[in-house]
Amino acid sequence: MELPTDMHEFCLSFEGYKGDHEQRRLKVLGRFLGLIGYDRAPSGPIKTNLSSQDEVGELTRRRYLVRKGDWDPQPIYEVLPSAGDNGATILALHGHGNDPFSGIYDYVYGLARRGYRVVMPILFGTMERETKGLKPDWRDICREWSIEADVLGISLLGARLHDARLAYDLCKSLEGVDPDRIGCAGLSMGGELSLYLAAVEPGIHACVSAGFLSSFQSLLLRKRNCQCYSIRGWPAYFDMPDIAACIAPRPLQIQKGQDDGCFEAPDVESAFEHLQSVYDRLGAARVCEYRTSPGGHILNQDLADAWFRKHLA
Repeated sequence: MELPTDMHEFCLSFEGYKGDHEQRRLKVLGRFLGLIGYDRAPSGPIKTNLSSQDEVGELTRRRYLVRKGDWDPQPIYEVLPSAGDNGATILALHGHGNDPFSGIYDYVYGLARRGYRVVMPILFGTMERETKGLKPDWRDICREWSIEADVLGISLLGARLHDARLAYDLCKSLEGVDPDRIGCAGLSMGGELSLYLAAVEPGIHACVSAGFLSSFQSLLLRKRNCQCYSIRGWPAYFDMPDIAACIAPRPLQIQKGQDDGCFEAPDVESAFEHLQSVYDRLGAARVCEYRTSPGGHILNQDLADAWFRKHLA
């Protein structure tokens, strides 16, 4: 089927919108949360148990089991710097894969070594929560866990956003965390959830999203990325940069590896221009940037560190 060329004309888009930003933000977020079934996620106080603590080189790593309601407890890790703690806390969100601490996700330990307290949730249906004995293909895993999410009455994205918000709730409850110095960062699916978490949680004071921002049309229909990124009915309401624009005017850095084959570079640039136009209208252009760096599907820790040091000072 040939796709129409006007799919980016969305009725809730920020494109050309000159009205009240907060009113439009609430409309976009309300529709977004409704489409992903987020209202079916458990609410109320969190229950936290410290399940283990160990040392990883010079770092201290704690593993918590955290839950709301009757959902299974979620593993959430806290990584503490051994020295040079700069007082800021980063919610680090991982993507698809088998190891949340190494390879392309080495920024969890990397940011801790730069002086940040890092909190990382194990997202629904990933890493150590892959209990179905599936072969390690991320599309197979997400297809299977979509069924699990359906049983809970929520979308796969809705369940994972719940996990990210649960980690944010844990952050605020930890002794020594300054609530005015909490940021979030992530790559790939972690880049997705860092965008969405910052959009829905105004207490996230700075965000770095790597390897994700584009348009849904490119990401899903042309590049055929994982189905877990899909939002039912999105063409009628918004595009990805419209959700990201709900972060404005808080600081947002978008990253892309120059050789990242998961995305169409012109589409990423177009999506960022749309996003930046909202920041421009709010007089916040200086706190929204798009940075590329050598390499493929990566989060550049030097760029992220500089961004957080500037905006979580």
